[in-house]
Formats: sequence, structure tokens, C-alpha cells
Amino acid sequence: MLFRERLSELVRDKRSMLCVSLDIALPKYRNRHVMPASYLDTYSDIDQAIANFCMDIIDQVCDYSVLVKFNLWYLAQLEHKSTIRQLVLYSKRRSLLTILDCKINDIQDTVEIGLKVIGELGFDCITVNPLPGNLHYVVSALREVSRNVGRNIHIGTLVLTIMSNKESLRYFVESYRKNMALYQAIAEEVRESDSDGCVVGVTHTSPEYIKKIRQIIGESRIIFLVGVGAQGGNIELAKYALPGLTIVNVGRSVVYAENPRSVAESLSQKLRGLVTDVIR
Repeated sequence: MLFRERLSELVRDKRSMLCVSLDIALPKYRNRHVMPASYLDTYSDIDQAIANFCMDIIDQVCDYSVLVKFNLWYLAQLEHKSTIRQLVLYSKRRSLLTILDCKINDIQDTVEIGLKVIGELGFDCITVNPLPGNLHYVVSALREVSRNVGRNIHIGTLVLTIMSNKESLRYFVESYRKNMALYQAIAEEVRESDSDGCVVGVTHTSPEYIKKIRQIIGESRIIFLVGVGAQGGNIELAKYALPGLTIVNVGRSVVYAENPRSVAESLSQKLRGLVTDVIR
């Protein structure tokens, strides 16, 4: 089974299009949006403190989300890979699929090692930077990795198509390849390589960009919208990705909320309303 097929089933079963990013920062690295000090006071081991905070958030959002996303650089705060496996397994027990936001981007030999490690860690999907030009290889290699580790769902690929930071527009929108904007050329390659979908920022993105991407990749592939919440992206832009498999990713405004469960429920209901408005 393809990742996007399993995700589609979960979206239908849970009636949710929400992904929550578990970007857990230690207080020593920044001044706000950090893990509560109470976890560090309770658990002397850093890995245990981060893991327990993540699992508490997972417990609160699992009824209203279909995915959780872990960023590679936040995971780098952990001392042991076993903690990553623990979080992946816990997410699955709570009926959540998992994304490793690693933006994998390198030559084939290096990518090969990275994909094998990702397979061992158990993630369901990864993010891919397509600029090295080897997207077709990444997709085929991941399917081989999936078979080798006995997975019944192929590890998915979500491809950076327009990022959420304003500076990215210089490349993804203002640069051209094959007489089209780069983001359109990437969307075409997503379709041609049988990747699972596109990562699209909504902070500085025109609705026309989103609609064009959907037109290129079709309704069965994922448009994974990022930048909603703390970055200021408008959740209403999700309607331009509909109809079609659409996921909205939210991180800090859920994870560090006073009541993450309530915020996740509100976001999920709002997205459900957008689907009703577009598809009725």
C-alpha cells in the first residue's frame, strides 16, 4: 500500500486533515515556545523528559489529528536513537502516522544510507528536497527499503514545492525551468516520480499557486500545507487545495498551547468546515 492511500483512509476514518508538528525545544536553545521546565525537573534524563512531553501532547491531539511530524534538528537534541523509535511506536499506538521532516538532500550514496536509517527508525513518510535532481531515485529506493524492513505501507515522500519562509519564493516561484515556475516543474516531477505529494507553505503563497499544484498532481496526491499558526499562515487557504487529499500542519500554536487538545479540536473542526463549504 502507498503512504498516501493509508493516509486517505485515516483522513476518512478520523474526519480530520490535521498534522501536529512535535517541534520540542529545550529552554537552553531559545526563550519562547520551549518545553515546560516541569518536565526537566521531573525527569533527570533529557531523552526521558522530551519523550514524556511528546507523548503527553500525542495523547491530547490523537483524536483530532492523523499525523505527527518530527523535525530532524529537534530530534538531534536527543542522545539515543532508541528514544526516536519509542516516539514513533507510541504515535502508531495512538493511530497516528509519522513524518520525519529531514528534507533529505544529497548525492545518491549519502541518501542511500539516510534512507536505510529512516527505515530502521520506523517513520511512515519523509520530506525531500528535490533540488539535487534525484527524486525518482529517492522514491524507488524508499520502496526497496520498505520491502527490506517488511513494511506493508511504502514509506512516503513529501516534496518541498514552496517553503513557508518568504525568501524561498526567490527560488520556488521566481525561478524557471522548462518555461514554467520552478514550483510547477517540481509538482510535475512529483507526479512523474510517483511521489506522495507536495509541501506548500501558506505564509506567502497565492491561492493560485496552490490551485496550480493541485491541478498538476491530481486529487489523490497530498498537498501538505505548512506555516499555519505561529508563522502566521492562513488556514483558510486550505480550501484552494480541495477537493483532493489535503493536510494542514500546525506546530507551536498547538504544542505550547495551554490546552493542546482544545486547540487541535478547534483546528480540526475548522478544516472539516472548509471541506463542507468546498465539496457540498
